[in-house]
Amino acid sequence: MFIITLQEKIESLYASKCGNNKLFLLNSIVSLRFKEGTSLSDHLNEFQGILDQMSTMGIEFEDDILGLLLLNSLPES
Repeated sequence: MFIITLQEKIESLYASKCGNNKLFLLNSIVSLRFKEGTSLSDHLNEFQGILDQMSTMGIEFEDDILGLLLLNSLPES
C-alpha cells in the first residue's frame, strides 16, 4: 500500500522545484519591504517564511547575504 504523508503531498502540490517558483521566491525575498503599521515580529515571520520555502526548494544563502537581505527589507530610518 502506498502512503503519502501530508508533508509530501503539500510539497508535491506547492513546492515544485520548477524555475518559475524559484524565481518567484527570489523576487519575493529581494523585494520584501517592511510595511508600516505591522510589527517587526510579523515582518520577521514573513521573511523567515520565504526563506523556509526557498530552503525546501534547495535554495540556501550564506549568513552575510541573509543579513543584507533583511537589512534591505527594513526602512532607512
